[in-house]
Order: sequence, then structure tokens, then C-alpha cells
Amino acid sequence: MNSFKKANRLLIFTMIFTLIAYSLPITRDVALAYDLTTFTKKNKSEYYIGPGVKHSSYSLENEASIQAVNTLEVDPSNPHIKLLVGSPSKVLSLDTVRNQAKQADYKNHRVIGAFNGDFYKTTSPYAGQPIGLQITNGEIISSPVNTKSVLTISEDGSATILDSVKMTSKVEITGVRGTKTLTGINRGRNIETQINSLFLFTDRFSSTTKTSDNELEILLQPTENRVSPNETLTATVEDFLTTNNSPIPEGKWILAASGTQADWIDENLDIGSEIKFTINYGEEIDNGIHAISGGDLILKNGKQTSIAVNDASGRHPRTMFSTKEGKLYITTFDGRQPGYSNGVTLYEGAKYLSDLGMESVINMDGGGSTTYSIRQPGEQGLSILNRPSDGYERRVANSFLVVSTAPVSELATIIPNVSDSIKVLANSTVPISVKGLDKYYNGVNVNANDLSWSASSAVGKIDNSGLFTAGSQAGKGKITIKSGKATKSINVEVVDSLASITISPKDLVIVPGSKQTFKAKGYDSKGKEIFLTPQALTWKTSGSIGTIDKKGTLSSVSKIKKGKVIVSQGKTKAEAIVYVGKSPTTIETFTSIKDISITSARVKSAKGTRVTKPKPVKVGKYAMALSYDFTGTTGTSAAYVNFNDSNGKIGRPLAYRPMKLEMWVYGDAKKHWLRGVIQDGNGKLVTLDFTAQGKLDWKGWKKVSATIPANTPTPIKVRQVYVVETNNNNKNKGTLYFDHMRAIYTELK
Repeated sequence: MNSFKKANRLLIFTMIFTLIAYSLPITRDVALAYDLTTFTKKNKSEYYIGPGVKHSSYSLENEASIQAVNTLEVDPSNPHIKLLVGSPSKVLSLDTVRNQAKQADYKNHRVIGAFNGDFYKTTSPYAGQPIGLQITNGEIISSPVNTKSVLTISEDGSATILDSVKMTSKVEITGVRGTKTLTGINRGRNIETQINSLFLFTDRFSSTTKTSDNELEILLQPTENRVSPNETLTATVEDFLTTNNSPIPEGKWILAASGTQADWIDENLDIGSEIKFTINYGEEIDNGIHAISGGDLILKNGKQTSIAVNDASGRHPRTMFSTKEGKLYITTFDGRQPGYSNGVTLYEGAKYLSDLGMESVINMDGGGSTTYSIRQPGEQGLSILNRPSDGYERRVANSFLVVSTAPVSELATIIPNVSDSIKVLANSTVPISVKGLDKYYNGVNVNANDLSWSASSAVGKIDNSGLFTAGSQAGKGKITIKSGKATKSINVEVVDSLASITISPKDLVIVPGSKQTFKAKGYDSKGKEIFLTPQALTWKTSGSIGTIDKKGTLSSVSKIKKGKVIVSQGKTKAEAIVYVGKSPTTIETFTSIKDISITSARVKSAKGTRVTKPKPVKVGKYAMALSYDFTGTTGTSAAYVNFNDSNGKIGRPLAYRPMKLEMWVYGDAKKHWLRGVIQDGNGKLVTLDFTAQGKLDWKGWKKVSATIPANTPTPIKVRQVYVVETNNNNKNKGTLYFDHMRAIYTELK
């Protein structure tokens, strides 16, 4: 009896523990999460790009991870600043952030910041459709009934983040009792869940409605071709369309109905009937000018939401919009680039921004879409400051723009191409150029004829073009640049010795009979760079590799040789090993794959195995099979073959700088994209193409190669080869085989 009671008691405790466990938040990632506030902040840079608009960038580092962060702080109360939502001309289209910004850029209306916006559909026929609400200049561009989160901009420019926004609508037919509601505006219909639907299309949507075969479509002539919230919109029935996927004429609307909604329309509408629409979202949006949605709200009233706390989606590039004390903050975390930036989870991003005092945060579209572009001081256009993980600026559905309306005024600030304090090696020259800013941070032209240059006699002389020539002896002084009321001073110290020298390229292979120019940099004992010219140094070669002139240009011999280029200043020197011609070097034979790892993104599965004949093998006894399954996924899917070093870390060192990487690939004709990634000597990741997008289209063995940029700093590491697919209509599965990967250094005849 006692044993029975003990068993019952144990069963009860087990059930209670199970219930408690299932009721707790899922925190398996959070337990392993990084607290970014404990990371060391490095390489911080900040400056204003417009009135009340400040940019800052830095890296957050610890022993295990690194994050590259960019933030734009915007004061919307500044009278010269406007916040806008941009997009391509049609809902069902994509374009880069900077191209979208060009549409809003004109005199006294300069886009000074542009960033990616909402998530969007990538599947035809609705590719490009934002997931949520978009309102631009008071016009509804696209709207579902429910939107997770919205950043809305009011008429006075203030920014507000809202959670769970709902569209309410009323559709009335003049003279007919009863009303209906819209299922969406400029949206694609889900025919499985939206059976009784009523969609309104404008010429903003696309060239056609993209409807299927069971909608009733009505052509409308609106009183005004603009769908706006909180207004009564009137249109007249012009025609009943007999086909679906109807063309949308310019200036017209189409009402597409299905199920019971179609019955109501058919019974009550005639040509010439008047129909009215009223659309509302709540006071903040109804009275606003712009609105853009994102993904989940991850911070609300300064606290992380359950979405953020329970995030298990891994570390990725992120774009996050935040509000704090009336200001708007746009923050990006780069990711998927080990050694440069790993990316963050929603939890890590939300916690970090919460610790910075943010009140509300929306997670916008991220991954390869994350784009941070601003107007650099003295520039007219936009520059991308982050490193998109795709390796290029992705085309996206919409964008968020920061605009300066400040008029261009006279030159106020001179910006030289050197820092405020420089060191120069004796007898060296430094070309100094300048850009200009007005009092509103607009870039203005600096007339060279209006510039006056002067230098303290203790440091040297400067001519009217800005070419500074250091004296032959050590000394301290200033360079002064003037133009009208604008003045800029640069502190100059002339030194007669260097603590260290670096030479680049440091180790390389060159084609016999060719020329190669080497560059040298000098530093003081604290590691600060000292400006110098090649002629102030001594250059020589060893190993009979050729002759080198005073500018550091080597003219190589026409034979295969190995030697050195040596540069010196006094007793300080640096050397570069030079091969004149070099045979290819094998990187991987796939005889063993213990030093190879497989990773993936947005796949069902990815697996690498070593194979032998009768499986496809091109060279020797072994090859490697990469099996992947992209089916049922959306977005960018990829399977990576990672080449590890002797310590098990991704990145196989290469000797010197190859011209290209080459390998044999047994294709599966699935029309994907074959790419690779190397890491240069500065830690920057460089993406290479073994095929063009969609051109992994052959069956059988084929030798492919990817060119390494000629100016890539050494030492170089090959990190990975991967198969990738961005088109949701080509998500399939297959197997590729790889064999005999080599580094090619020179094309010897």
C-alpha cells in the first residue's frame, strides 16, 4: 500500500513538473545569449550628417563574438528634418534602398539616410508585396487587415511605434442597405483562407490584379485617384470585367470579390452605381503622413516582449527601429560574417537596445536585406556603411528615408582628407585635398581658387594645390587652410626616423616579365601612421627577380625566380617574398573530410559525405558529396562546405595571393548559384562567384573557377564554397560532388 502511495506521489510530482516546464518561456537560446553591454566597444566613430541627425558606428567584441553596429539618431523635431517611407513605383516590384531614395531626392529635399524596411513576399506572383501596412505621403500603398507592428510619422514629424494595428473599413453602395468590409488593399489573395474576400486594387499595385479564376472584378472610376485613411472615398462603376487578372488602367481602381462578397456585389451594383469606401487604423495612423510596418515588436515600454525572450531563430544581420524620448534610432547589426560580425538574436538585440534606454523597438527585415546608407560629410549622394551579408545591395520592397530640407548655404566647415593631427617623414610629400560643409551639414563645393594654404616654416612648405613637402629636419608646426570665413588647422610633426615599416603586397606571385608596384607605410612607436613617399625610402631586391625603382615599382625578369623586395629607412626595414611565376597548389583533395564542416541557412537538410567510385570521382580515389534540401523554404537558402584550419576554425590559409580558385564540380542541373568566400589579410570577407546566379545548370563534371581580386590583402584564407538559391520558385533538392580544389597563381605558358 505504501509503495502504491509513493508511486502515485511520484506520478503527481512528475505531472506538476511537466506542466510547469511547458508553461515556462522557451529560453534555450537566451541561456546562451550574449550580453552585448559587457562587450568591449572599439573603433567608434560619430559625426552629424544633418541638422539633429547623428551617425555612430563601432564594433562590440569579446573572446567569442564580434558585432559591427551602425546607429542613426534622428531628432524629428528639427524643422529641417523629414521622415518618409519610400518604395518602387509598384507594390509588386523591388529595388535597392538607394534607388528608392533617388525618387525623393531633389533641391532642398536631400535624402541623407536610407534604410531597408518591411519584410516582403518573395514568391511569384506577389513578389515584392510588403508583409504589412505601408502609407506614403498620406496614401495607402498596401494594407492587410492586421499588421504586427507599425512605425507611423505624424504631420509634425514625430515618430510613434504601434503594436497590433488593425484596419477597419466600410464599403457602401449608394441606395443599398448594409455595408461590407475590405479584406485588403493592393494585396494578393490567399485563396485557401480568404474565401469570401473583397480586395481593392489601384494602379499602384501592378499592371494587373494577379487574381485567380473565381473572383468577380469591377472597374471603378474614383473621384480622386488616391486611397487615404480617415476619408470618404467615392468611385463610380465603369464596367464589369469578364476575365480575371485584369489590367489596372492608370487612374482607375478595381474591386475584386469572391464568395459571398461577390454575390453581394453582383446583386447590388450596376454600371454607373456609386460606391464609397471609408478606411481607418486609429488616431495615430489616421492623422499621420507615413507608416511602415516591420516584423515583431521586440521591446515595449522599455521591456522585452515574449517574442524577443523566446527567440530561437539564431544570430543574423538585423535592422531595428527604436524610439526614445521623442527621438528615432535606426540600428543595424551586421552578421553571417565571422571575424567581422556574427549577428544577433532578437533577444540580444532587444536587450542591448533596452539597456541603452530605448522605449519601443521593431525588428525590421534583416538578413541580406539589412542596408544602412547615409550621406557622408562633404558628399552629395549616399554611401552604404554596413556590409550586406549577400555581398551586394539587395533589392527590397520599401525603405525608410531621412530627408534634410535645409537650404544649401555658404561654406562653413573645411574637411581635409587627413586627420587634425599628422606625422610626416622628413623630405616626404603629402597631397591634401578638402571637401566643404555648410552650417546644415550639406556638402558644398570648395573653389580651389578661393583657398589659401600656409605652413609653419618649422615643418616645411605647401603650394597652392595643397601639396605639402616636409622639411629635411624634425620639427612641429601647423598647416592652415582658409576659404572666406572658414578656417581649418592641421597639427604637423615632421620626424626623421620610423619605428616600423610595413610593405604591401607582403607575399605574392607575379607573371614573369610584368611590373608590380609595392607600397610602404611607416609608424611611430605607438603604432600611429607616419605619412611618407616612396622616394624617401631605400628600395632594393634580392634573388635576381628583377629591378626596382625609387617609387617601389618592380620590373620582373622573364624566368621563374624566387626572391625579395626590401624597403628600408635607416635601420628600419620590411621585406616581401616574391615569386616570379608559381605552380598551382592543391587546397583540398577530399581524401579525408575531417577538416571540413557543413553548415546551412533556411534548408530542410544539408549533409556532406566522402564518396568513392562508382559514385562520381574526378581525380584520385575520393570526392565529396554535398546533399541539400531547399524544398518548402522561403528566402535565401544555402548549404556551405567550410574549410577548417589545423585548429578546427573556419578558414584554410593560402600561400601568397592566388589569381583564382579552381575545382571540379559534378553538377545536378538544378540551376542554383555556386559561390565561395575568402577572408583577406584585414579580416574582411570577400564573396566569389564560381557560377553566375542560376547557372549551376549542368549535369556531370565541369571545371569551374573564381577570380580573386588583384588587390586583395594577404594573408588570404579560403573559408567556404556554397550552393545558394534566392528564388522561392526554384526551391528543390539535389546533390553536388566536389573534387581537387586548387589555388592558381599564374598562367604560365
